[in-house]
Amino acid sequence: MERITMTIQRDLLKELEGITKELNKSRSEVIREALVDYVKKYNWLHRIESKAGDITLIYHPKVYKQILEIEKNYKDVVLVSFQSIVNDELLRVIVVKGSKERIIELTEKLKSLNDVKYAKLTTIGIPDINF
Repeated sequence: MERITMTIQRDLLKELEGITKELNKSRSEVIREALVDYVKKYNWLHRIESKAGDITLIYHPKVYKQILEIEKNYKDVVLVSFQSIVNDELLRVIVVKGSKERIIELTEKLKSLNDVKYAKLTTIGIPDINF
């Protein structure tokens, strides 16, 4: 194995410490497992051309209009979206279908908004079938 050095935010380190204690694992083990999952997801996203899935967001209500504007620019991949209030934040699920590039681009734009606290893309591959 190789050794690396990394810099992370203090609050993220505190969360990591809590996870390591809960799982009774070292920092290295937890970070290694997270990196393996990330690499698998990255490879999966870049192998298949047609995708379907959802983008799940948790965000502050003040970015609601920005999110709607972004969604409008991706009508070619957004099938439907819905939201619910959870505590003082909004939980939004956006169902998507289309080219992986557009779906990834949409996800990255949503993630880049300052008051989006959580953004996760979950996809499934769709075989290319002509009807």
